[in-house]
Amino acid sequence: MEAAFSYIEDKIRQRIGSWNKKLLSHASKEIPLKSVAQAMPTFTMGVFLLPVSVCTPIERTMNRYLWGSGTDGGIHWKAWQMLFKPESLVARVYKARYYPKGSFYEANLGNNSSFCWRSIMAAKCLICSGVRRRIGDGETTLIWAHPWMQDEQEPMIQTEMPPQLTDARVVGLIDQDTCSWDYSILTD
Repeated sequence: MEAAFSYIEDKIRQRIGSWNKKLLSHASKEIPLKSVAQAMPTFTMGVFLLPVSVCTPIERTMNRYLWGSGTDGGIHWKAWQMLFKPESLVARVYKARYYPKGSFYEANLGNNSSFCWRSIMAAKCLICSGVRRRIGDGETTLIWAHPWMQDEQEPMIQTEMPPQLTDARVVGLIDQDTCSWDYSILTD
């Protein structure tokens, strides 16, 4: 399996090896890593789930470039996971721009939207039909407005919503002492 994806690591190592790192600041090294090196495996990752055994050497190569200077290895002042968070910058920008106070369920097209956002919103119905919210503590999940039920056919509550409970959250259905469903409220 690893041999099939070895070309990705080779391409990244070759590209990073061609960059001159002696004259660049730390911030200047991050830019080509984030814009070029991380983009190289994107097509393959869109089709295949890359094994960790392929990703780890790529991360190490990028890490050596970022923290090293010349031929020495350098000191790794910050953990790699702290520099490259799982939530991408693009996801944060879209959240801040298109649904800053809510979630994707409440998002709308808005004025002067990008082509990418228009494409996402065109598929919103399809995306939301297969999405289920995880309850967690229930603080952010609306009882009637969010799909949180485990029923594959109907993830939404089907009973009529009383007007005074428009903003009722799932946390109100949970017994805080036992962290389990409060059956007296559920049957009510």
